[in-house]
Amino acid sequence: MIHSMTGYAVASADTARGALALELRSVNSRFLDVQFRISEELRAAEPALRERIAARIARGKVDCRLAFAAGGAATAARALNDEALASLKRLADDAGRAFPEAAPLRVADVLRWPGVLAEPAADDEGTRAVVLRLAERALEELCATRAREGEKLAASVAARVAQMRQRLAQVAPLLPEAVALHRARLSERLREVGSGVNHPYK
Repeated sequence: MIHSMTGYAVASADTARGALALELRSVNSRFLDVQFRISEELRAAEPALRERIAARIARGKVDCRLAFAAGGAATAARALNDEALASLKRLADDAGRAFPEAAPLRVADVLRWPGVLAEPAADDEGTRAVVLRLAERALEELCATRAREGEKLAASVAARVAQMRQRLAQVAPLLPEAVALHRARLSERLREVGSGVNHPYK
């Protein structure tokens, strides 16, 4: 069986912190060479990803891209931070007394104030577990893709070998005659050379 080293796979999932997307690409290479492009928030997952990839793939240059985008479930999980909101209100009241003609804060201004929107608590272990599940899914798909490409390559090689055998079968009956003709020409040439040696001035 010929196994191809080219393939592509992608897997994604939503978490409480945001959306994760893992992408794997592989191309031909004699040895295993794994390159990573990982969001800083997920950099700690690189060793485990490298281990999983090496366990399933022996050869090929593999590019692994792990992206993180806050939003979706993370946005839905946000809530107002009461302490930050109260602190901002006190600041706004103090500023209002100092500058009575100033316009009051708008809701959009309040929501943009640092710390007013409470982010969901980071769950590094849970996120790592999701990343590893994505890796398993993507590796399964990548290996299947490589196997299919390998089967196509094997079929192509087999077809070419069959064509070569067919050509050889067509040529084989002509070989004895071709060999005999070559020997006759060689013998004739040797006689001519021998004749030239015996009669150098001819």
